[in-house]
Amino acid sequence: MPLIPTNILAQADKILFIVPVQLSHFLYLQNYLRAFALAHPHIKIDLLLDHHDKTRLFWRWKHLKKHVVFDLLINCPFIHYVYKDTHSPGAFKRSLHQARLQHYPIVVSLMMQRPHVYARHAHTISPAGVKVGIRVDPHWTNIVRRWYYKKQHASLPYCPVKTPKAIVTDTYTTWFNDLFDLPLSPADEMAQVTIPNKWVVYGKLHLLKLGIDKRSKKFSKVLFINPGTTSHKNSWPFERVIEFICAIKKYDAWGDVSFIINVLPVHMHQAQKFFSFHAPTNTYLFCASHNIFQLMSVMALVDIVISIDGALVHLANALARPIVVLAGLHDDQNYPIKHVRNVITTLGGRGSLAGISTADIVQAVQGMSG
Repeated sequence: MPLIPTNILAQADKILFIVPVQLSHFLYLQNYLRAFALAHPHIKIDLLLDHHDKTRLFWRWKHLKKHVVFDLLINCPFIHYVYKDTHSPGAFKRSLHQARLQHYPIVVSLMMQRPHVYARHAHTISPAGVKVGIRVDPHWTNIVRRWYYKKQHASLPYCPVKTPKAIVTDTYTTWFNDLFDLPLSPADEMAQVTIPNKWVVYGKLHLLKLGIDKRSKKFSKVLFINPGTTSHKNSWPFERVIEFICAIKKYDAWGDVSFIINVLPVHMHQAQKFFSFHAPTNTYLFCASHNIFQLMSVMALVDIVISIDGALVHLANALARPIVVLAGLHDDQNYPIKHVRNVITTLGGRGSLAGISTADIVQAVQGMSG
């Protein structure tokens, strides 16, 4: 029997899901929300998207408000309304008040970080409604957390699939089966994205602007390299990127390959300064400064993606691009991805990606040339 009874669903006219602003999760979560909309067309689906890194530092709000997950929402017509002004504690409080005015009959929290806090938020939004959320059993002395969890009518397990190879789709499949008895086929679980036509054209024109014409039979492969995040420890240093490019270009079959290096907007000035002195031929910097469809339109045209572990790996999978993943010692290396060909783990003492052997990456890429 599902945690939310069928008679409750039959009477409900709307439902609120509290979910994280996290691309690597939303790429899969949207499939389950779509299936729910098809199974219960009379229920309007609303989302409260919350930032784990919301802040009072106003100069960071601009980037939080432009999170790439918000771009993907245009491809989700089954979602009725989204509360996305959660970039600061004050904005989040206003969104909670706005949601409370809607009198939701059902609130489901899928927040894995600090789930007891979101149990409290769900009760704030809907004091009289049915509330279900993730539960992590607190210590018996933690009376406050235990009181928060008592506000929930039912609970979801934090780790519903306790196996070494558990992946994100296993988690969502278990949760939605428990909540609504809503199974998905393996094909429907996989990440799917649609690129609007104007951005498809943008990607082709961008490659032509770089002098890359994939229609030419003489044209060689294009490698897309995603070396970094905002965290230095979780980045592949630019020096090692250049080392890899120079190493693989020594082989005759890879001498005329083009390399597109993805750079975050906050790193673009640094990257331009570095590559202006060190970049080999046919090496180009790319920055998706407008929205995620810029990134997707270019990635969809490349032959191989080399990326650090993160959301872009899942995005490359949704675009059916072959992927080489550069993973740290503590990264989650169990991917619900059929296009991941190699996962190369760092051997560095502290888990830095600089510890990954260039020879191993070259060997992995050469093995994908067919």
